[in-house]
Amino acid sequence: MKSKRIGHGLNLVQHSYLLDSVKKEDICIEVCPVSNQLLRYVTDIRLHPLKNFLNYGLKVAICPDDPGYFGVTAISYDFYFATIGCELDLKDLKLCVHHSIFGSLLSEK
Repeated sequence: MKSKRIGHGLNLVQHSYLLDSVKKEDICIEVCPVSNQLLRYVTDIRLHPLKNFLNYGLKVAICPDDPGYFGVTAISYDFYFATIGCELDLKDLKLCVHHSIFGSLLSEK
């Protein structure tokens, strides 16, 4: 479908052929750790597939979700949850920021 981004994508880890397709098509996965925990899409933030996505070589952007509903307007909470819960290091965080820019749908200009 020529998508540049996929929101959440939590179930991708259950389908290796989809992981391969997302990687081949250079699609960025938007992950929302705080929302996924609050809505119980992951029962424990340590089980979030974010680190698996990075290890597989997928582009991952850490994003906030539903700021009006949750009353959270800062992305720092999602970065904190991802860092602590998914055991991300500085290299992982920098990579996610780079992927966020890549997947922002902005033109090169």
